[in-house]
Amino acid sequence: DPITAMQINELIAETHHELKATTIIVTHDLQSALTLGDLFALHHEGKIMSVDTKDAFLQSTNPLICEFLQNAVISPEYTNKMRKNPKSLLKEVLNHA
Repeated sequence: DPITAMQINELIAETHHELKATTIIVTHDLQSALTLGDLFALHHEGKIMSVDTKDAFLQSTNPLICEFLQNAVISPEYTNKMRKNPKSLLKEVLNHA
């Protein structure tokens, strides 16, 4: 469920920062990636196609990144917020991540 997933992501993020260890997390979940990631690598057909910071990733014009962002599965609570106020949601995601 989304609440448990968020709590797990927060625990992973806290542990990562406390240990100051390099961590590699593979996910197709955009919310998890934004919460946990400092650098983003796009993997396609067995190759790393792009490595970017969070800001560069979200603003990328790379067709593969754009497709990933467009097809990302977002929780219902985020979907509802997006319908009501997309600018506010983007700020929330970027500030929370």
